[in-house]
Amino acid sequence: MTIYISATLRGFFGRKEKIEASWDTIRALLSNLTDEYPDAKKALYEEDGGLRSFLQIYVNEENLTAAEHWDTP
Repeated sequence: MTIYISATLRGFFGRKEKIEASWDTIRALLSNLTDEYPDAKKALYEEDGGLRSFLQIYVNEENLTAAEHWDTP
């Protein structure tokens, strides 16, 4: 799986434009990304733990931003 990082967020991900990953779910992906890039957690999540409203998660052109999709393989 390839994760594309927007230009505004690259500073939180080692200036990378994209990251290759092999996690099974979006939840696992987000957890592992924030473990590897701890500063990214502040950029990705609101203080209440929800994903920031300006972020969008797409898998094969399908919008899976809503948390109820995060455990789907």
